[in-house]
Amino acid sequence: MTTIASHKDRLAAWIRARELTSGFELDYPTFLKSMNPLSVSDGSWLRLPKDFVTKYLPEEDEIITLIDKEKNEFKTNYMAKKRGTLYGGWKEFAIAHNLEDGDILVFRLIRPLVFEVLIIRVDATKQWGYD
Repeated sequence: MTTIASHKDRLAAWIRARELTSGFELDYPTFLKSMNPLSVSDGSWLRLPKDFVTKYLPEEDEIITLIDKEKNEFKTNYMAKKRGTLYGGWKEFAIAHNLEDGDILVFRLIRPLVFEVLIIRVDATKQWGYD
């Protein structure tokens, strides 16, 4: 069962993520995404921000690669017509990284259809609050 993060913990994680990523967009297009129970307990899909999708991602379905800090690659299916949703591979990424409600993911588009993903833990005591 997924633990539900408190508003205070979510806000603290968001602030840590914003501090860590200040200036990131100068290198690569970047967005932050807060995990919610549906993204981590069911974990079968993740909706990306509409403005980011419109500006940087294709209008057709594609395979998007997520790369974690250890340089492991996870292939996900990108559904353009479903408001920029990742599925078919997202669940594996969520499970492999023990994502929890309130964790903040930093997505950096480092190449077309390739994101580097950093994880800011909602529980700052876990892995220094950054993964």
